[in-house]
Amino acid sequence: MGSCYMIVSMTLLGAKHNPGMKESLGEVTTAFFFIYYFCYGTSFAKVPWVFNSEVNSLGWRTRGAAAATATNWMGGFIVTQFTKTGVDNLNWGFFLLFAGFCYAYFPIVYFLYPETARRTLEDMDQIFIQNPGLIVCRVPELTQRERPETLITLEQKRVEKAEVAHVTHVD
Repeated sequence: MGSCYMIVSMTLLGAKHNPGMKESLGEVTTAFFFIYYFCYGTSFAKVPWVFNSEVNSLGWRTRGAAAATATNWMGGFIVTQFTKTGVDNLNWGFFLLFAGFCYAYFPIVYFLYPETARRTLEDMDQIFIQNPGLIVCRVPELTQRERPETLITLEQKRVEKAEVAHVTHVD
């Protein structure tokens, strides 16, 4: 995604120095804006909404959704307020700011976001009870793609405990 903005920046720079190519470079710029928004919309755009419901416990889910919504609106406000001024003053260099944010996101995801695929909500609660730290890249259970064996064993114990429960009918 950052490379899309880098290409947009380069085409804008090329249009500045090659006025005869302005129209074709404008088409390239427009195409890469669409590519960026497609890639972003199908990947990281959903993170604040989906990840919030998978990671936060039931008691914190509402607070997490509120934080995600507030952050989304604040980010949108900042982008719409300062993009025109930034492009007017920095020209193509303003898009390097967006590229920098995109590249900065990789270590944030690697170090702070646990893997939630193939894990139940109960698994996530158990993972955070066992590993309350912030940095997740050091804990194999938080980064491995397959569901950890310890979580499978805990779920089997929960199921066995539920099956043992005795229910009687009372009139």
